[in-house]
Amino acid sequence: MRCHFLRRALDVNVSGELLHVQVLRRGLIRLSFRRCLDIHCLEGVFWITQDGRRADIVIEPGQAVELISPGAAIVQALAAGRLCLRDSQ
Repeated sequence: MRCHFLRRALDVNVSGELLHVQVLRRGLIRLSFRRCLDIHCLEGVFWITQDGRRADIVIEPGQAVELISPGAAIVQALAAGRLCLRDSQ
């Protein structure tokens, strides 16, 4: 498990490991993944947009989303918080 604290945009290639990310308000994460990806919100509020997905998603503490198509996504913190990222295999 790795942990990152973000002040600027971070490029993340998620591949097999559990990743905890702490993000300041308005912080950006650019995700790339080869398989499905689970995103769990531990704290804060996050906006998620994924290539090819019709609607954007907003998640809050206790909520999760599975990005089911491999590819790329952008996550932005609408309020400072923490995420857990993991391949959903």
